[in-house]
Amino acid sequence: MNTSFSIIIPVFNTKKEFLIESINSALSVNYDNYEILIVDDGSSKETKDLLSTFNNSKIKIINHEAN
Repeated sequence: MNTSFSIIIPVFNTKKEFLIESINSALSVNYDNYEILIVDDGSSKETKDLLSTFNNSKIKIINHEAN
């Protein structure tokens, strides 16, 4: 699949409800050739655990160890 565009979501200990809403909104895009890049800038384990619950081939998580 060729990617036509990317949706980039920066994350650093983002509030759980906001993060879920943001990702679900990005997943609801009515188009096939896109990816969602979540850039985690050294978040806590709780945020990393939440991100790991999303199992979708469009989502790619980029982890930075430290902010």
